[in-house]
Amino acid sequence: MTTLTDNFKKLGKEFNSQTDDHASRQAEYLKLKTLGRIKNAPGVDFKDWAILNKKNVLSHAKAKELGIKCQTRKGMALFPATIATINEDIEQNGWDYYSFQPAVSEITEEFCKENNVPFPLIVDGEEKTHIVRDGNNRFETDWDLFPCAVIEGDEYDLKRFGTIANVPDNKTKKNDCSYEDVISIIQEGFELGKVEKTEQGVLDELIANFKEVRKKDRKIFVAEILEKSGQKVNVEPFDIPKAEAHVKEHFELEMGIDGDYVTRECIGFGRVNDEYRSYIRLIGNAWKFPKVTQNVYAYQQHGQGVTPQPDETNINDKRKRTSSSIEDFMHEFVLPASDAWRKGEFGAIVIRHLAQLNYKENPNEFQ
Repeated sequence: MTTLTDNFKKLGKEFNSQTDDHASRQAEYLKLKTLGRIKNAPGVDFKDWAILNKKNVLSHAKAKELGIKCQTRKGMALFPATIATINEDIEQNGWDYYSFQPAVSEITEEFCKENNVPFPLIVDGEEKTHIVRDGNNRFETDWDLFPCAVIEGDEYDLKRFGTIANVPDNKTKKNDCSYEDVISIIQEGFELGKVEKTEQGVLDELIANFKEVRKKDRKIFVAEILEKSGQKVNVEPFDIPKAEAHVKEHFELEMGIDGDYVTRECIGFGRVNDEYRSYIRLIGNAWKFPKVTQNVYAYQQHGQGVTPQPDETNINDKRKRTSSSIEDFMHEFVLPASDAWRKGEFGAIVIRHLAQLNYKENPNEFQ
């Protein structure tokens, strides 16, 4: 965490004292107001920047003790190693106003009523005026003051804000939300009518707010979310691990080599370039090991590069195409190419290697 002004050192002392250095605090507030930023989230409005005294802010830990669900965290919400690192950084450099800032919302009478706690909310002899929505670990540092954004919205949107704020990315270091956190907030969204309980509704929510969570198997993630709410997608999405688990569970078959003359593997079909690689490998094995039977357990792929996506109207046609695809590939490509090669009618293919050995090969010469 970084700052460049002497005022920050003064405020650093104030973090652990009850003195009120108004000039220092105003200087730090100006930096917070000038440099601070928070994540955008649907249904949540930014209200103001504030440097609050922690004694008036309800922490995630205290909220949990009171049975108040202020943020969706299915696993750990506090990370001691992270807290220790932030503590050391504040001690050495001051508060980091360049990163995404913590966020709190006001504790209103309606909030207390919804959570079945008295208003005003008094905890450990102090009135709590705000509650942490993002920045749990920064709140748990040793300092008395808490620079943050004050946000407002309905309770679901404020909880979802905390999940969105912790979506994994490559730019900030934080304790990312887990996919269980995302499942939990979407399930709550179903109950409140905030997320449409359909395959497309869940997909839209993931793309809009959680695009880095389970990005590589998003269709499978959608199916898992809907299944937890008692609903299945029309066409079950598979990847290789899931297909292998399905075959093992329902047919008691293990993938791999079985004896000397049988192999088993799961292969996805639907992406042309991937299919060609699979065809060549399967044909190569059939040619080299003619006595071996290759058992292929095929599934239709979903996602980017698959056209059209499998659905109830086309999946049988896609399966038929997969079943005949290797034979078609042999007759339409492999055998004609072999005949042309034998007849001397195969066009020349010239391969030139680029220089790759530094200090030994000239970059303007092929090898």
